[in-house]
Amino acid sequence: MTTRGTWKSRERRLLSFFGCKRRGADYGDREGGKSDSDDDCGYNIEVKSWAKPPSFRILQLEVLHAEERARPDQIPLAITCVKGERDLDGIVSIRLETFLSWFVGNKEECADTSE
Repeated sequence: MTTRGTWKSRERRLLSFFGCKRRGADYGDREGGKSDSDDDCGYNIEVKSWAKPPSFRILQLEVLHAEERARPDQIPLAITCVKGERDLDGIVSIRLETFLSWFVGNKEECADTSE
């Protein structure tokens, strides 16, 4: 299988775990980029496969892309994998603030204690 076919297959498999389908060639329009998952999905998922584990900053950027492209009714996620590793060893990322707003509520009670 070619490299191109490999990452497309990985995207398809990972998105299927969430009940989503791969968007395919419909990746952008005048309103900007679109996520890797189709519009019928309850998640807005960005899938990335790297030769080596990415830095924290790269993970942040992947999550921000998912957030920018998500509709209000979609949970934005980034799934990061390393080539040659199992799909299920991938990392699912979401910003803490986003996680709190979706699953905990009362994010206002959490003080910003940036160092």
